[in-house]
Amino acid sequence: MSDISLSIIIPTKDRYQYLIPVIRYFKRFSGKYDFELIVEDNSSCNKEWNNFVSKKLLFPELKYEYVPEKRDIVANCDAAFLRAVGVYNIMLGDDDFVTEDIFSAVDFCSKNCIDSACFPLAWYNWPDLIEKIPSLPSLTITNDLILGIKVLDAKEEFANVLRTQRYRLEPISKVYHGIVRRKILENCYKEFGTFFPGYSPDIGNASALCQEVKEHVYFPIYAVVAGFGGKSAGGLGAQKRHVGRVDSVDFLPKSILSHWSTKIPYVWTGSTVWAASILYVLDKSSDDDLSQHFSFSRFYAYMLVSHPSIFLRWLSNFRIRNSFLTLIGLWLIVYDRLVSFKLPPSGMVEINLENSSILEASCKLESLNSNHRIAIFGDII
Repeated sequence: MSDISLSIIIPTKDRYQYLIPVIRYFKRFSGKYDFELIVEDNSSCNKEWNNFVSKKLLFPELKYEYVPEKRDIVANCDAAFLRAVGVYNIMLGDDDFVTEDIFSAVDFCSKNCIDSACFPLAWYNWPDLIEKIPSLPSLTITNDLILGIKVLDAKEEFANVLRTQRYRLEPISKVYHGIVRRKILENCYKEFGTFFPGYSPDIGNASALCQEVKEHVYFPIYAVVAGFGGKSAGGLGAQKRHVGRVDSVDFLPKSILSHWSTKIPYVWTGSTVWAASILYVLDKSSDDDLSQHFSFSRFYAYMLVSHPSIFLRWLSNFRIRNSFLTLIGLWLIVYDRLVSFKLPPSGMVEINLENSSILEASCKLESLNSNHRIAIFGDII
């Protein structure tokens, strides 16, 4: 068994304005925990990284690799994970980070033979995004935390995502923003030839993992923080710019674009890429049970509410069987979605920070975690 408990893996490309502050932040954990920080850089030029290196800010746990040859997003993620040796793995975007409590969660999972773990929602808006949308807070968190660890059924949690088409990914088993035992990830690689089947690494990986994971738990602590920078997918979504032609998005894997489901509009948005990824993985999987849970009516309703012109243009070229019953059901769900769009998310709290740095955000979250820490982890802290 590896003596490295956790591999923190960051694939990146041309976003040093987030990556370098995140690397500086991770240095605070150096020498305190058994981890490695793997950075797989596919940027067109890494001059900014070399300038960072010249300031002698590196640390032993950091394992950086630069490959200038152009890769798609899945190939870059796979290359990063093939270098990982930790007992547990987690993938972050280059604008994401973790709090110190992630290491206690890994210790607990190791001692209790847990396959994967998930955490409540915490969002961090980078200063460059707040400059563009001044109404955004520094942090947004879930405030309806339970006391104690909750055991979840990984397959059922994913089936619920398919049924509701509400892509709140916190409860599901995933390596993006979640921790997963390395052996489970290797099983996925053996079956699909990649750690990230599909078009989107986050949901594609989750689609495969839910069929492998047996022991899955939820920790009610803020251990993982999703960053939203002005150039990130989440940040582009906040600016209504996460839309484009699928065949013009150069980081999507071209080898599988021919397998895009005809039931999904052929356009690049967060929702279409996720839906197409899920259907691709389920079609390649040996498990036939999950695909029956995918609610096309709810997916189409979401598209009609969030991207009406795209959906209606696609619908005009798509023949729907049993169209009368389908459209009645669709409009009922649209009404539900329109109402939910106008209501603020329940249980969410916005926090404004003085300096809005990631270190300040982390310290705030670690302070909030103190109410749960001893009750959850006991004497392993």
